[in-house]
This record gives sequence, C-alpha cells and structure tokens, in this order.
Amino acid sequence: MLRIFIPAALVAIVAIPSTAIAGEIVLTSPDLTVSFKGEFIGFHRDHYIIKYSEHEIRVPAAKMLCTGDDCLSFETVAPPEVGNEGS
Repeated sequence: MLRIFIPAALVAIVAIPSTAIAGEIVLTSPDLTVSFKGEFIGFHRDHYIIKYSEHEIRVPAAKMLCTGDDCLSFETVAPPEVGNEGS
C-alpha cells in the first residue's frame, strides 16, 4: 500500500483564503480630504483597483497618495547609456 504524506505547512498554505494573501492599502488625496482603505486588487491604466466596501473601485494613481505594502513604486529608471562600450 502506497501512502502519500502532505506536509502540514503545504496544507496550511492551500487552506488560506485569497483575501488573506492580498494586501491592504490606503489611498489618500494630497489635501487629505478623501481616503479609501481597501484590499489591493491590481493596477491598470494608471489606476489602482481596490476592493472598497464590498465593491471594486478604480482610483487614479496620479491623484492619490498610497500607503501600504502593496503600493506601487513609480521610481523612474534611467535607460542604459548608449555609447562606445567597446572602446
């Protein structure tokens, strides 16, 4: 008889609901008058997509400040210099 043992850690990872994996972010307007706290779902066409009050909303990234582990970094990466590499 062949027995298959599944490590307890693997079972625990599979049993975690997907909402526990997604991170929470807070989007706040620069003047601090508006804020949304919700589950980060994604980023598409310069908009954060979050689950807020049981609804999926899209918020323009350029108009909000983001705090939380799942916030995106918009650091500018300089292209590599083109020149005389072989000289």
